[in-house]
This record gives sequence, structure tokens and C-alpha cells, in this order.
Amino acid sequence: RTLIRRASYDLLGLPPTPEEIEEFLADDEADAFTRVVDRMLASPDFGIRWGRHWLDNVRYAQDDPTCNANSNGTFSIAPYRDWVVKSFNRDLPYDQFVRLQVAGDLIPMNDPEQINTDGLTATGIWGLAHLVEGNDREKVVADFVDEQLDVLGRTFLGLTVSCARCHDHKFDPIQQADYYGLAGIFYSSHIFTFDGKGARIRRRVQQRAVTTRAEQQEIKPAEEELARLAAGISPLEDRFEKQIELMSIRRELMEQRSRAPESVGERTAVARRIKELSDREVRLLEDQKKKGWNENPPELKQLEELQEKRDAVRKKLSRFPLRLVMQEGPVPDTRHAEAGDMPLFQRGDHHSPGDLVPRTVPRVFLGRKETFAVTGSGRLQLADWLTKPDHPLTSRVMANRVWQQLFGRGIVSTPGNFGQLGQVPSNPKLLDYLAIRLVDGGWSIKSLIREIMTSRAYQRSSLGNPEQRERDPENLQFGRMNRKRLDAESLMDTLAWHRGDVQRTPIDSPEWKLAVSGRSLFGEFSRDKPSTALELFDGASPDLIVPARPDSTSAPQALFMLNNDAVLKAAAALADRAFSSSEDASERIEYLYVQLYGRPPTEEEQELGKDIVRSASVARQTLQETKDTDVGPVADPAKGPWVDLCVSLICSNEFLYVD
Repeated sequence: RTLIRRASYDLLGLPPTPEEIEEFLADDEADAFTRVVDRMLASPDFGIRWGRHWLDNVRYAQDDPTCNANSNGTFSIAPYRDWVVKSFNRDLPYDQFVRLQVAGDLIPMNDPEQINTDGLTATGIWGLAHLVEGNDREKVVADFVDEQLDVLGRTFLGLTVSCARCHDHKFDPIQQADYYGLAGIFYSSHIFTFDGKGARIRRRVQQRAVTTRAEQQEIKPAEEELARLAAGISPLEDRFEKQIELMSIRRELMEQRSRAPESVGERTAVARRIKELSDREVRLLEDQKKKGWNENPPELKQLEELQEKRDAVRKKLSRFPLRLVMQEGPVPDTRHAEAGDMPLFQRGDHHSPGDLVPRTVPRVFLGRKETFAVTGSGRLQLADWLTKPDHPLTSRVMANRVWQQLFGRGIVSTPGNFGQLGQVPSNPKLLDYLAIRLVDGGWSIKSLIREIMTSRAYQRSSLGNPEQRERDPENLQFGRMNRKRLDAESLMDTLAWHRGDVQRTPIDSPEWKLAVSGRSLFGEFSRDKPSTALELFDGASPDLIVPARPDSTSAPQALFMLNNDAVLKAAAALADRAFSSSEDASERIEYLYVQLYGRPPTEEEQELGKDIVRSASVARQTLQETKDTDVGPVADPAKGPWVDLCVSLICSNEFLYVD
């Protein structure tokens, strides 16, 4: 039971179903667990789980906010996210996975009429860098390239390359010239442009996801029409900003006032939102009275008609979604007029350019007489170099990441830093073995995962034995499994699964249905307004590269588990199903233990569960008589105590941790 729960969370990010557990327990064949692993690797939920691991390393976010003086616009990153999920599900060889992200726009299809849609989409990784505040174009570009090199170094190579921006790396054999040799490659490509004369308005480069040249020509008139409509809509929206805001506020107020919240928490949230909207409405009406603007000018009708036409064109184009793409050539209208080598900035200052540095990779990786010839930007040659079978770092870094996700800690515990300041491998020979197995296995991530999970090392207990704990208290040699707390997404998805808002995805489910699966991965990941729940449980910050998530413990986490609607609704749904499953208290408690922990309760746990239900009944009765008739998500005096039992079971370590 422990093993299949461990495997299910590691591969799918969700618990096993009771049926899967019973099927595994009944299978007496020697390869029973291997078949479990293979079934889970074939599940579309595998890509959702492992795609999230990858996105931690690339600053995945759906926006890029800045100060009011600047605008970074909006961009479509969902296609990149979906491509990552699809790549893991299809077991795209890791070398191809890397090549497409580095230079997918430069890799042609065999048929010249076909467009490498996946390759273009994969380059969206480089648009996730921040565009910083300021009106200095050259500094904006320099800082943007620096973040791209940070991803290249830490994510693909496990090296802090960006430390050499201002001087030779103080600890690793990377010179400042090496930094600018790589920077020249990224200066010779672009994924954003400037609008206007200054640097205040920036636009990420986006293209429609067409698959053929014919489709490209087919949508061209619609794209031109969309641009004309946008040009007509924009000045009207700017001119009547306050009128549009007032209409929007009143529309939402009607929606909020018509809602029927189910719990105290929901009622509080709705009341807070209504007050916020009402206050904004009052301020706008005061401004209207003071400045005398017309609340409903005739031009709004024209704006509405233009918006309807725009929406119709968008719908026509919706089968070709926009996505971020990298393009050859420097950022237009900067001092880098064409692809080529760039100067070394003295002390990293873009105002102090020195001698030109040939585009290349760090010299420590090149033989004494070896050269690095480039064409175009040089990204295609960089992709080729990164995925050489004998590359000393690429396969090691990824093999270490795979081990880290399965064991809770990497063989190198600093997965983004294999340099002098990183931790030395706890077992260098094991890391070498895994790296070689990854390459020899056709760079198959699934094959490497299967080999690790079917080993004795993965299937060990997390308890260990006294001798092993004394010999290796930090478990550096992995003599036992590390106990792992559910990460933020697994916790939220599991709660949603118990509420009925998330379903396990059938193996034959079309890929497009994954985005409506209810999984956290497909929610909002905003730098401007990060998810409080995910942040609370150490979810990856959209602002940062997060090669290994921290594992903090805080009082607000406990308060969330006791009071948040996500938990209370899951508890209410579980209690309702337990109530329907039987009239016998013991059978209901057994149902809850099987659903939440994948095992039946002990006799002691049976008695404890009944005690909790009895005391909760008394407490609820007292509250109803003395204070308030609403005492939680289920005021029903019969079901309410069972909700309280479910909350206490959900708050337990057995629910929150994986052995």
C-alpha cells in the first residue's frame, strides 16, 4: 500500500484509487510493481506531473508585470506549457527536448511545406525572462539576455554562468569572455520588440500555431483584419476608460449579488468583493459629478460593434492559438543591427563596450585545438553542442533531476549548481551510471524512471533500520527512502480530487482535454498576483528558477488546513459519500480511511473516529444553542460531525506526507 501510494504521487501527483490498490495487492506475480509503473507512465497525468517539475526551472509565469511607466504587454505561454506536458507524455527523447527549446525555429521539417510548429512553440522558454523597468533599451536587452543565460546555465548545464557577467567567475572555470561568447548567441536572436521611440513599451513576439505554409497564407487576411480592428478599438478604450470601468463594475456587482454562497468563508469573500466594487463605483460617480463626463456616450455603441467584430475574427483564428516564439536577428532598433559577435562589457556595464568576443561555448569544454563555428545566431550549433552524447553535463544534470523527484533529494543536492559552490555528488559512480543509462537508452526519461523505480533502492522503506540510520543519518547514500511532504500542486489536486473537481485522465484521452482536467498546472501562475495557497506550501515562485523547492513548516499552513474552503469542501464531499456508503459508523470510518490513506483503520483508529464524531456532535449542538445556527460547511446535525472527522483526517501527517 505504501509503495503504490509513493509511486502514484511520484508519477501522477495524485493518490492511487482504492481499485488500483486492491488490484496491486491481489497480483502475486514477480513483476507486479513493474506493471503498475508502466500503467502510470502511460497515463496522461504523468506529463502533467513531470511537466510541472520542468516548469520550475524556467521561470514559468503567465504575465510579466512592471511599473506603471512601462508596459510589457500580454503573452501566450500556455502553448509552451502544453508542449512540455505533451513531450513528457510522448517520451520525447531528452536531447530532442533540449534541441527544440534552444533552436526549434531553426530545425526544418522534411517536407518544405510543413512548419515545425512544435519547434517554434518550444522556443517560448526564452520569453519567460523578465523585462526590467527603465527607458534604456540597451540595458533592458542586456538584463533580458542575462536571465536567458541564467536559464541556459542552471537548467541545462547545472552551472551559474551568469555570475561571469561582470568579471571572471570567482569559483568556476568560466571567464567573462565565455559569458559574452554565449551572450552573443542570444543577442543575435530576439523574442520581444520595442514599440515607440523609447524603451517603455515592449511586446513579446507571438505567432499563430499553423502547421503548413498553406494555413499561414489562409489566416493572413484575418490577421490583418484583426490588426485594423485593434487599431480602431484601442483609442476608444483609452478615451472612455472610466465609462468602461463603470460598466464592468456594475456587471460584476450584479453577478456577485446573485450568487448563493454555501459557506461562511464564501459569504465573507463575496461580501468583501461587493464592498470593494461598491467603493470603486462610488469613486467613479464622484469623479463623474466633479468632471462632468457622460456615463453613456454614443461612441460606446461603436466600440461595442468593433469589439463584436474583433471577437468574431478571434474565434475564427482560435484554432491557431498565439504562442511565444524566438526569431533570428537582434532586437530591432538597438545598436546590435544584425546577428554577430558582441563586445565584452567592462565590469558588465553596457555603456563600456570592449573588444568583440567570438560567439562560442565556455572554453573549458573545448579541446585545445577545437573551435566552435556558428551560422546565423549560433543557436543551432549551441543546441547540437548541448546534446552531444559525450557532453559532460547535460545528461548528468537531467539524470540528477529525475533522481531528485523520485527520492526527494538529488545525488547532487544543488541541482542547479554543479560547480565549486554546489554540493559534491553523494555517490558519483551512481550519477555517472544514470547519465550513461539516459544516453544509451535513447535519452528516454521514461526508461530511466522505470529503471530507478523498479530498483531495490526506490522500493525501500522510509523507516530504515537503526544501523543504517546511525551509519548514514542524513541518508546521503539512500539506504532508505526519504519521506516527502505533498508539494503544493499535489496537495491542491488531491483536495480537488476528493471534492470531485479533478479526475484521473483516461489513457486514451485526447491531449486537448488535459487543460480542462481541473489540475493546478492549468490554473493561473501570475508574477503580479501569485497564488496564496501554492505559495503557502512552497510552490515554485514564477519570478525565479527553482531547481529544488524548499520544505517549510509554518503556522499559516495549519490554519489553511483547518479553515480554507478547499479543505472544508473536500471534507464535506467525503463525508457525504461516506454517509451514503453505509449507515454503520464503523463502515463509514473504514471508507474514509481507504479513500484518504489507502488502507483500513486499526481498531484504535475506529474508536478514535467514533469519539471525534461524538464530541463534534456535542460541540455543534452547543454552538447552535448558544451562538449561531451556521456551524460550518455542513450545518446538518447528522452530517456535520462527520465533516469534522474528515477535516481532522485531512490535517494528519499521513495525508500530507508520502512514505
